[in-house]
Amino acid sequence: MKIENIAFFLRKFLTTSRTGRLIVDKDHIRREHYFFNSRLIYSVSSAPDEKFGNFVRNFGIHLQDDIERLIRSEYQSRIGKRLVELGFIDEKLLNKILVYQTKEIFISSVKLFHVEYKWDENRENPNKAFSADLPLFPLLIEGLRRIEDVGKIKYILNGELEVSTTYPAEFEKYLSEKELRTLRILQAGTQPRPSDLNLTEDKFLRVLFTLYALGMVKTQNVEDLLDELRRYYSLVETADYWEILGVSKRATTDEIKKAYFSLSKKFHPDRFPKENRQAQEMASRIFQAINSAYETLSDPKKREEYRKTLVQEKPSKERELITPEERFKEGKIMFNRKKYKEAAYLFDLAHRLDPDNATYLYWRGVALSRIIGSEKEAEEVLLEFAQRQPWDPKPFLILGKMYAERGLKTKALGFINRALALDPEHPTALKLKNLLEGSKKKGIFDFFKK
Repeated sequence: MKIENIAFFLRKFLTTSRTGRLIVDKDHIRREHYFFNSRLIYSVSSAPDEKFGNFVRNFGIHLQDDIERLIRSEYQSRIGKRLVELGFIDEKLLNKILVYQTKEIFISSVKLFHVEYKWDENRENPNKAFSADLPLFPLLIEGLRRIEDVGKIKYILNGELEVSTTYPAEFEKYLSEKELRTLRILQAGTQPRPSDLNLTEDKFLRVLFTLYALGMVKTQNVEDLLDELRRYYSLVETADYWEILGVSKRATTDEIKKAYFSLSKKFHPDRFPKENRQAQEMASRIFQAINSAYETLSDPKKREEYRKTLVQEKPSKERELITPEERFKEGKIMFNRKKYKEAAYLFDLAHRLDPDNATYLYWRGVALSRIIGSEKEAEEVLLEFAQRQPWDPKPFLILGKMYAERGLKTKALGFINRALALDPEHPTALKLKNLLEGSKKKGIFDFFKK
């Protein structure tokens, strides 16, 4: 399979335990990396400058001509032991060289773009006498920091950046001061610049890509942003203040405040291209409506006066259509078109307008489960639905399917078993359980294509 950068695949190793072999091919060079419980055990490479002999020389060891020939001979897998036997190095130095070699070969894979890769689960390590046993996160982040193709980074990071809500908090402890500061600027709703961090553009781009590749920030391209702007603009023109902020009429002051700050950042006119006059006008109208809604609903007296005004008004035909049911129907249309981000947004809006309707919550979880990178949020939403309807196996089945599709067999089985505990005869759950426990991988993927 092809992938932009191997870090996008490896980041799942940071939250789940994986054992096996990862093959990375690029420009007729093959590198193999062996993992045990998500720790790097051993790496080998077909690149001439990544052979054992080159790393021996990096440690200041100069070998005689006959030993040089031995290094280039067919006995590559035993050359280290042979050098120990001949007295050129000791076991301790051999181990240090192999650890360094393993680390550098792995970093070489992380630095590449547009690679072919293959993952073999539970593949045996060919070098049973050696284990580097290196933690993955420091190696992964070092490789990302060493990327040289900043032009490719610039191409990938084309669009507004925003902080992801799905990354584990412990990731932050591995970040440098500059990376952490960049993350905080994004969390404040501002787009960072090289001058904010006193960095050259190349170093700044590496910082951004490191956070992006680890799943800590994400991009929103201009077209997606404009689509969302147009959808929200149509809502603002006919909605009341609670609908504009996406909260229920029972929302607390804190909930109103939180919704206001989130929306005012998202639809601030500065986020949209200044040359797009229509976008600027829509954003300004939305921004004005959001501020008016907050100013009214955050003041108890103004809020009550506004409520009375709505009761006295005869609802227009357009206002009658702005209901949770309509938002839900729109969400189902987007879902059937496989526009899962839009569907999740509409289901969330329906749920905010009617928090007591668990169906809206469930479908938001289903939509999120189809979006790569939203697994944690999907799990939280579906488990909240499961708490409301503890007799229903559906949320556990959806989570089981989601994690099975991501290759997380153990986690998938855990949720499938929870579904079967509620409905032991559920045909889909039984079929998926059998595939996960005993069938070939091809069978599992065929299952999801149906």
